Amino acid sequence: MPRLLSIFATGCALLSSAAMAGDLFLIDANMNGQNSKTGFNTAEEAADLYTSGQLSQFLSGYNGTQAVTSTLNFRGLPVNLAYPTANNTQLVFAIPSLNITQSFQGATRDESQALFKDYLKKNPDLLARMQKELVRVSPVDPVAGNPNSLMSRTASMDFAQGFALNSPTATGGDASNKFGIGVSYSHMVAEAANGLDSQDTDTISLPLSYAHKFEQPNHEIIINIPLAYSKANDAKSYDAGLGVIYRFPVQERWVLTVGGNVRAVGSVDLLSGAALASGSIMSSYMFGDPDGDWTLTMGNMVTLFRSLSGRINGTSYNPDLQNTVFKNGLLYARRMSGDDKTLEVYIIDTYFTGTKLFSNHQDELGVTWGTRRPAHAKETDYRIGVSMLTGENLKPSFQLNFGAWF
Repeated sequence: MPRLLSIFATGCALLSSAAMAGDLFLIDANMNGQNSKTGFNTAEEAADLYTSGQLSQFLSGYNGTQAVTSTLNFRGLPVNLAYPTANNTQLVFAIPSLNITQSFQGATRDESQALFKDYLKKNPDLLARMQKELVRVSPVDPVAGNPNSLMSRTASMDFAQGFALNSPTATGGDASNKFGIGVSYSHMVAEAANGLDSQDTDTISLPLSYAHKFEQPNHEIIINIPLAYSKANDAKSYDAGLGVIYRFPVQERWVLTVGGNVRAVGSVDLLSGAALASGSIMSSYMFGDPDGDWTLTMGNMVTLFRSLSGRINGTSYNPDLQNTVFKNGLLYARRMSGDDKTLEVYIIDTYFTGTKLFSNHQDELGVTWGTRRPAHAKETDYRIGVSMLTGENLKPSFQLNFGAWF
């Protein structure tokens, strides 16, 4: 919360410095007919300017008595903060899209800022409402709303394992117990929106897993421990979680997968974070001859997401995110001539309903190469792949994957 206050207070008075393209926090300030704009890549940068005494370089014409109005574009969310009257201590804070307006008046402007800080600490509902709005308007929110967000990556992981992509499979016995490790790099590019320039986000994921295969083919349980690091400009996010999926055959070629996850993400730089719980069910059906040269697998999944209470800077809140994700895909596998490897091509359509998000629909086209997966049920040793993705409010983006099991 002190960082949030620092950013807003900084926005009241900045009078110089041009905003840089791609900045996530943009300040537009006006004083005595003068206009100044500046930008920051992280919330901490603004806080450092305010708390380290360097603010004076931006305030050569400000002595603490002038009327100042400012708008902070907080990752796509407009926030207004002003001293509307000269020689007056009243501080006015407003978020128009949330119909929030509050005023604070102490004996001095410093005391008004202290009252504002106290208001932020004692109103966790404000942070929750802001987080819910940010998943709708921000192209780089780490919780939800874009392909590199926690919600999107959780759904993609569940679908990949239910789809038999990058998942260990075996027929029982000692060979059925497998440890898996993978690494993926995804580069997401969002279109310019809500006052921000086009934004890039890079994510490195390290999915760890343990799979136990029961005697019956396609009957297994997988425990996942996914770890990830994301970066948008200089703003960093970290997440981790625990998940379990259970696969079982309905028929020889038809497999159902049910799963659940609890994952959390946090970013001091973006002043964002939340924990998500999810449950999913997926159907995977194979066409073609598993022992032949080709197969075609159809996958359909529904996942329910709910946010859990979390904490940021000591404040507990729950943004009340409630989403249902629908994923549908086709995977064509072709056996390499005279080899035990396969080339796979897939297409996946993803649609989000419920809480409004920045990007509610995406399409992905990818290719993988690796150890052959006959009968949708045998051991997988390794696979590498690349995919391209686009969708609502997104420019073409890509992902690289590698997975190995032993």
